[in-house]
Amino acid sequence: MEWSARRLLAVAASAGILSMLMLRSSAAMAAPLPVRVGVVLDLTSDAGRRSLTCISMALEDFYLKHPSYATRVELRFRDSRGDIVSAAYAGYFWYCLARSCRST
Repeated sequence: MEWSARRLLAVAASAGILSMLMLRSSAAMAAPLPVRVGVVLDLTSDAGRRSLTCISMALEDFYLKHPSYATRVELRFRDSRGDIVSAAYAGYFWYCLARSCRST
């Protein structure tokens, strides 16, 4: 094999490897997959408002430390207004709505 053929082969191999690496990194930077998580808190109480702040800050800190995660947790907050039975039923209702539950 002469010098120019080897050089051409090396350039082609390098270009192939670089293109594979670029495709891999662009796939990693694709839009994150959302994971919706419901959180029911009593926002009329101090503890509920503090919990809302702490949960939000913890999630923000986690993604600042781990920016390459392919999933993103999306928190869906609901205020129970101190009524835990209604809050539990609302969570069950939305779960069933998303999953097409049937009452037996």
